[in-house]
Amino acid sequence: MVKKYIIAYWKSLFVMLVILYLTFAPSSTFDGVPRFRHADKVVHFIMFLGWATVLTCDFLKQYQLVGFKKLKFILIVFVFPVFM
Repeated sequence: MVKKYIIAYWKSLFVMLVILYLTFAPSSTFDGVPRFRHADKVVHFIMFLGWATVLTCDFLKQYQLVGFKKLKFILIVFVFPVFM
């Protein structure tokens, strides 16, 4: 059963591992990267938005939601958290 989910969500797992590496890497790793005020917040937002997008695509691909259900799912996953 676990193997089934690993095969279905391999992209999401890969993105998660990349995000974990980037999150826990020492700041000296990114000395050459130009910075601006609150850059860490912007980068974290982009990383986790990318992860949510890949996870959503993997979920929709596995469960094959169509029509109204797909729109409803996307609204719940992306729009509602913005208002929280």
